[in-house]
Amino acid sequence: MPLEAQNAQTYILASDNTNSTATGVAVSNASSQPISVPVTLHDGNGSTIGTGSIALETNGHASFVLAAQFPQCSGILGTIEFDAPNGAPISVLGIRSPQALTFTTLPALVK
Repeated sequence: MPLEAQNAQTYILASDNTNSTATGVAVSNASSQPISVPVTLHDGNGSTIGTGSIALETNGHASFVLAAQFPQCSGILGTIEFDAPNGAPISVLGIRSPQALTFTTLPALVK
């Protein structure tokens, strides 16, 4: 599954952190400047449960387990929204890892 790279302003990724399932996330910066990617977290009802940001170096990336980076996502289904700052080209990919370790990619949707 390739990273989502449609040069969109906003990407949305589904997350599942229930029943020993974990959501992994990778975000990359394809610009020639360091950026800070704003993040908005939503529960399964669409209510905002938190915000944050991900600092990315020039042409850099970050990868993390969602509930470790954003503890408010622990134990819930929801979505995470990534906003491209000032039109900077970012790419996003998710990985769902249930207890049985049958990994599944989670494609990012363009908002």
